[in-house]
Amino acid sequence: MEVSMHLREIAQKIVDATMEVIDNRNVNIMDRDGMIIASGEKNRINTYHKGADDVIKSGKIIEIYPEEVPDYPGAKEGVNLPIRVGDKTVGVVGVYGHPDEVRIIANLVKKAVELNLEQHLLSQQVKLVTDLKQQILRKLIYDKNLEKHDEEILCLSKLVNLDLNVNRYAIILEVKNYSIQDSLEFLKIAGKLEDFLLAQHYLEEGDFYGVLNQYLVVFKKFPVAGFSGEQDLLRLISQGIYRQYGYEIRIARGSFHPGLSGYGKSYQEARTLLKIDDDDSVRDISELEVQVDYLLNQIS
Repeated sequence: MEVSMHLREIAQKIVDATMEVIDNRNVNIMDRDGMIIASGEKNRINTYHKGADDVIKSGKIIEIYPEEVPDYPGAKEGVNLPIRVGDKTVGVVGVYGHPDEVRIIANLVKKAVELNLEQHLLSQQVKLVTDLKQQILRKLIYDKNLEKHDEEILCLSKLVNLDLNVNRYAIILEVKNYSIQDSLEFLKIAGKLEDFLLAQHYLEEGDFYGVLNQYLVVFKKFPVAGFSGEQDLLRLISQGIYRQYGYEIRIARGSFHPGLSGYGKSYQEARTLLKIDDDDSVRDISELEVQVDYLLNQIS
């Protein structure tokens, strides 16, 4: 289970950080088999803890008083609580000391561990949605047999709550005069561009986007709310990114085409516009002059 694996990864860090603020009382974290996977007493790691085993089996808190220690092999006096994520018990946290003294501390440690695991789960879900949207974007642009795979794409889109029947056109953002040797480097830059677009509300509900090679590609909902023309939006994006990050951005916009195949057509139009003119920072196919350049480029 993914959560259990993450618990094993973070357990010792949590133990070390927690003990610093609770007067160095020993903290143990145990897995679903009752084995200690992290402890302030390193010699106890990978040993059996009956108190934890009983917590896993019963789902209840086990408090061990000094006189009860012989009944719990591998354990010492203290409070042992289940670590729950959702409706599942993924492990146990134990704090050493007389139960009357450490009960509150043990509950705080338990909450800290559960919060960390919940945040991990949330980040994994966000990553899954992002990866699926990236996969959909690539299929829409590169799949030569889109009509044969339309059912697969529509199923994927439902998983991420993405309605592909919404009218959209492609916008491509490229960093001008920037030599990108490392794809990871560009991913960092693309992350900044995404943060800017989200912060300025230039991305709205219904838009979706992803990174393709050296481009950040946005499929924008059409028409755009709050702007007299799409070119206004493109110039605001270009100017805003330059002011905030110092990146000179080239932006191109393709026109809207209906159907799933329309996504790829709009993307190819925008990509062609970037190749036609290296000087103009904004290339909007809705402009007559840009349309003429595009059409002349298509003539053999």
